[in-house]
Amino acid sequence: MPQRHTLHFIVPCYNPDEGWEKILADKFHELETAMPDVNARITLVNDGSVSGTTDESIHCLKNSVPSLRILGYPENKGKGFALRYGLNDAEGDYFIYTDIDFPYTIPIMVEIYNGLLNGADVVVGIRESEYYDKLPKKRVVITKIVKQLIKYFLKTTITDTQCGLKGFNRKGKDLFLKTSINRFLFDMQFVKMASADKSLIVKPQFVYSRRGIRFSHMTIRVLVGESFDFIWMILKRGNRAGVKEPIAGD
Repeated sequence: MPQRHTLHFIVPCYNPDEGWEKILADKFHELETAMPDVNARITLVNDGSVSGTTDESIHCLKNSVPSLRILGYPENKGKGFALRYGLNDAEGDYFIYTDIDFPYTIPIMVEIYNGLLNGADVVVGIRESEYYDKLPKKRVVITKIVKQLIKYFLKTTITDTQCGLKGFNRKGKDLFLKTSINRFLFDMQFVKMASADKSLIVKPQFVYSRRGIRFSHMTIRVLVGESFDFIWMILKRGNRAGVKEPIAGD
């Protein structure tokens, strides 16, 4: 009888929109249906929300997904921090993180899992051209500029680092826990570290957003704040938390 692997989803949560709990439950049940031979689990990390996560919504979610694990803390710290917090003691053979509204299609998540089964240590979501048609124009420009900066300065073969859908096995999980950026550019740091680690197999996977999904605008405040993390990654090759980041040739 084939081994039944455990696939653990980590989902950060910050001030979610109304109805988020139903979307989360529905999409998780779709995943369970699409992968009947997988032991699917999910951890929700409340990243210091001040709205949206009412007692009623949490109660509804727990009733819909009895196996759900909920973690959290009172102060907002950023998506990167939330994911490390959820992954730190998460059990499983494979792990996938995504956003609370599950913006990408279920078949794509199955493909990411299959990529891990077939030997990849890290599977990185790469957004197709149709994704940009759904973005606010300002975000399209910013995203394309960031991709060029990554290609030029960070020297990684994967330039679309910011897709919010990635999967990895236990080796990839251990590496992700060594990231140190708490907010927007934690994805970039992880891809840079994974690409530089020659012991890891990193596989890109084209992804498609589901119908009806809306992507948010990016504020000037966020851009200014993240620019410091980007400059830090260019100038420093170590990890801010004191863990040396793998460098090609080390």
